[in-house]
Amino acid sequence: MNKSHQWVAQSNGWPENLLKEKQLLLNFNRYLYSIYFLLFCLNSFYCSTRTASFQAPYYPDYRRPDSLPAGRFLTERLPGFSGKKLCLVTNQASLGGLLLVKTGNETLLHSVMRQNDVFLYKVFTPEHGLTGQEEAHGNSTRADFYVKTIYLASIEKMQVMFTGCQVMVFDLPDAGVRPFTYRTILTRSMQAMNRLSNGNAIYLVLDVPNPASYLGTAGPVATRFSYLGEEEIPFYPGYTFAEIAALYHNEKNLDVKLEVVKLNQYHPHQHFMAAGFPYQQPSPNLPTFRATQCYWASVFLEGTYLDIGRNSNDPFCLIGHSQFDHSKPLIAADDSYSWQRYSYKPWGGPFKGMLLRAYRLRIDKPEKYEPLKVAYHVYQHLKKQYPYIRLYRSSKDSYWLDKLVGTPSMRDAISNDMSYAEYKKMLEGPLTRFKERVEPFKLY
Repeated sequence: MNKSHQWVAQSNGWPENLLKEKQLLLNFNRYLYSIYFLLFCLNSFYCSTRTASFQAPYYPDYRRPDSLPAGRFLTERLPGFSGKKLCLVTNQASLGGLLLVKTGNETLLHSVMRQNDVFLYKVFTPEHGLTGQEEAHGNSTRADFYVKTIYLASIEKMQVMFTGCQVMVFDLPDAGVRPFTYRTILTRSMQAMNRLSNGNAIYLVLDVPNPASYLGTAGPVATRFSYLGEEEIPFYPGYTFAEIAALYHNEKNLDVKLEVVKLNQYHPHQHFMAAGFPYQQPSPNLPTFRATQCYWASVFLEGTYLDIGRNSNDPFCLIGHSQFDHSKPLIAADDSYSWQRYSYKPWGGPFKGMLLRAYRLRIDKPEKYEPLKVAYHVYQHLKKQYPYIRLYRSSKDSYWLDKLVGTPSMRDAISNDMSYAEYKKMLEGPLTRFKERVEPFKLY
């Protein structure tokens, strides 16, 4: 032992053999901390580079009455359904998350229901299943309770599946745009419960923030309908699920009793990130709020043969193609957003493994961001700079863009070289009429 160690041993009264053991223990602890730190760094790097990978679901604190409506439902409304068979349309983003947590021999949600003498009769899931991580209508989670997907199910099929449900609770997150299949599940499930109700059934909507509401009501109003959207509403409705449900309930003259658990302190014109609500991942392809913001523009480009970054580190914020040329001018932009030249390799899709030249969307001023304008300028750029790239994806006699938009107006405007300002002006009349229709049903 060197002199410095001898001095430490003598000055603190440590015997030499214990000092050696203590020093070995300290060195071992330092080694463990180094390993932990290295693992933490590796994990952080992996998560930052694979943002589309699984993220832990958001579990609502059902004990807090000031949390999202799902939490207040369990504390305030659930006791009123004592003795009833309750059915649930949900996924991991809210109450469905409590079905993924076990307490003893049952899930946490079943435990809460049982304590209130409510029978959780059936659970139904949308696209991407209970975990929100499935593709299409999978439900690979093994469960000892009834859980079925209703993605793509007709009203008639839902009616059969809903048999026995006395209360149907709709509890899904919103992506903010019309062509998102959860909205179709909302309206179809309302119709199915209406056919079973005989005036006695209850359809309860646990409202959630519309993350795009701060953009206002905007975009083309649909006149053609498909599973991507079956209501005559704008591309950016600007209203919550509960408000659209009330409009639909009235216009379809439904008899099922519609009830709503409202959001607390929700201001639709406030930017979502400033409102303080947790981001509820609506899809495995939208792991972050940035991805959702980009999706509001790039969803239009799903009507093309471009890669839009779905299988990348920055989902829906990239547009790439094997024939893009970085020597050409950048896509038009304004002070709210800009484009950066970029390259990446998609890990899935038609361009899997290919190094694509691409453009990356940067949102500089979210409060001024117009995603419809972004998409429109991309289409104009492609038409002018890349006339040799096949643009519009089609099936049989219909264009995918028309299905997404719910009208051929956008494709016609681009084909006729209409400016964005002219196209936006053309949309004003239908938007005004929609606002007049929904005005009596506004909740916020």
